[in-house]
Amino acid sequence: MDIGALVTTQLGLAVAVPIMILHHILDRRVDKIISDMEEKVPDSLLPDEKGKLKAGMNNMQQYNIMELLTEHFQAGGDIMIALLILSLIMWTLAIYKSLRFFRESNKELSPAKCLEMYKREPQSCKMKLPVWQFDILSEHMDTSGNDPDLNRELLKSIRVRHEFTTMCNIGTILILAAAAPLLGLLGTVTGMISTFDVIAQFGTGNARALASGISEALVTTQSGLVAAVPGLIIGGILLRKGEKLKSRMELFCICLQEQTDSLSTQKG
Repeated sequence: MDIGALVTTQLGLAVAVPIMILHHILDRRVDKIISDMEEKVPDSLLPDEKGKLKAGMNNMQQYNIMELLTEHFQAGGDIMIALLILSLIMWTLAIYKSLRFFRESNKELSPAKCLEMYKREPQSCKMKLPVWQFDILSEHMDTSGNDPDLNRELLKSIRVRHEFTTMCNIGTILILAAAAPLLGLLGTVTGMISTFDVIAQFGTGNARALASGISEALVTTQSGLVAAVPGLIIGGILLRKGEKLKSRMELFCICLQEQTDSLSTQKG
């Protein structure tokens, strides 16, 4: 339960931090819009009418946040679509890998108990043990023979294959997290190119067109960093958990080999 609570906390922080940052940015923009509208309220209105108008402005705040979020996404240009797809893939892999680590850590048993359970009820053993423990145990029992050295080499090859499966997708998560700020940098470059094109055509007099290019440059940079930082954090956490699981796999295989060797000696 402590491991589950830790994983849940880490995932919650990794997801919540970028959302809180983005919400804070949009909320400040909404407050500024509402305060500007309040300053423009005529003094000739009655107090009741002013109160109703301000209440209406507050009710519009949640809709303004959604509109600003849409505008924020559109201001980044086509790069924002690539960043969104990258973030969805990264978080899908991260959540899948985290849930798998959490589920299997609660089922792990000692090699002696696994061997005893496998001999007593091999069918139900698959449901009660983690996937990697059952697969290593069943493959080892199927391939083991009378030669201890050959059994040890076969068990090592089985363990290496499962270690590779354990670390699968973690590297992909880290690569995607590292690619996010590079996509943001690409958006920065395209935004500045658009800005210089506007300056070349119209000079510095077209403020709206200039603001569009600068906004694209800044929004993509911000979005790339917001996507990358929590991705690197969760990727590092998963990498550390994968390394610990590899150590437990190695220890499990060593103890399993000792158990099977002692049983073979007793039978002999």
